[in-house]
Amino acid sequence: MSQNPKSLLNEYCLKRFKSPPKYSTVRTPMNPGPDHAPRFTCTLTLPDLREWHLSRGDCSKAELEFKLANVVLHVIDREEPELRQIEATVVRLTRNGAKASIANGGGMVTISGDAADGISVGDKIVLTVE
Repeated sequence: MSQNPKSLLNEYCLKRFKSPPKYSTVRTPMNPGPDHAPRFTCTLTLPDLREWHLSRGDCSKAELEFKLANVVLHVIDREEPELRQIEATVVRLTRNGAKASIANGGGMVTISGDAADGISVGDKIVLTVE
């Protein structure tokens, strides 16, 4: 994307909802990370009350908000906002499912339950967000 994702998301929300998105970024309470590399959790709430969360320990609060706005922009389809498909690659299996990396640096997503059955590290998957 050539423009700042936060600015693009703000423009989208103002145009569609007449209100900007809201960000809340705090140090992650359950896993705060060391003082030299704190872990933050960002919650982004759209005016229609859809909510996204992203936790990272490798960036500043501002960078985390930037990354989460980028994820949300990849999820929002401007022509059909209720349904969007995003590509991801499975990068890690967990006890309860898997972690997948969203294409184009869009962050990570957790896959759990029956949705994680039969997937392996390296699998390319398509997620449908409703």
